[in-house]
Amino acid sequence: MAQNRQEKIVNASIELFKEYGYYAVTVNEICSKAGVSRSLFYSFFPSKLDTIRYAIDSVKKELNINALQQMMTEENDFERMMMICNKYMEIALNYGPKMIASLYALEMSEQIDVFSGIHGTDDWFIQLSKNAQKNGIVRNQSPAEILAPMAVDLEHQITYQWCRDPEHFPLLEKARQAAETFYDVDEKYRKSI
Repeated sequence: MAQNRQEKIVNASIELFKEYGYYAVTVNEICSKAGVSRSLFYSFFPSKLDTIRYAIDSVKKELNINALQQMMTEENDFERMMMICNKYMEIALNYGPKMIASLYALEMSEQIDVFSGIHGTDDWFIQLSKNAQKNGIVRNQSPAEILAPMAVDLEHQITYQWCRDPEHFPLLEKARQAAETFYDVDEKYRKSI
């Protein structure tokens, strides 16, 4: 029962953050949306920031399990990297530009650990990059240990640009195009326009 209330508070928080952004939402508004008292809210979360941390931890766990299962269904190692990248982009699309922009700001001011979660896939990207280089899919022969974190940071930049102009910025397409260009993917493996 406590877990259900906690989830209800987090879900209400996320819905409000998606619509208005983190900074525009108060604890009172979260409580009203969740149908709980302030005292119940504070029995689970010291602050509204902790609702974000809870959501981030849940997403990290879900991503690790789902990504591993889906990775094996992709046709090659570059597509496996793109599948992981697309998972993060789909999360961004689901949460919306206001909430993602808030997460970027919170990462800078509060170090809420968003980037470490995303960079938690660096080891996967390094191995997949090495395999894709070896198999001629990726022509950028820079060390994979350098390429992988830079590629993840490039995807952050793409997501940031989307937050600034979501109506005119096709996130998934731009992310794919940036990755193919950065890695210098052989033409026969490219899917971007």
